[in-house]
Amino acid sequence: MGIIKTEYTGNLGISTIYSLSESTILTKASQFGPTDLMTVALGSCIVTYIDFIAKKNNFTTENTTVEIKKTMNAEGNFVTN
Repeated sequence: MGIIKTEYTGNLGISTIYSLSESTILTKASQFGPTDLMTVALGSCIVTYIDFIAKKNNFTTENTTVEIKKTMNAEGNFVTN
């Protein structure tokens, strides 16, 4: 089981380390904020699941892309349509 450790480093910065790969993700809200990363995770999850199902049915998903439009209001809340 992997452990993901996230630390707030100050000044809107985040350091996240994944124990199994010892990979680190460094973010700042001005680059990729938490909601951006959540959106990336959703897109990655969707395309990975599609690939899993496709392979079970002898389809290929090479060069598949996912585009997600993230909309937030002035208060920083997600906007749903």
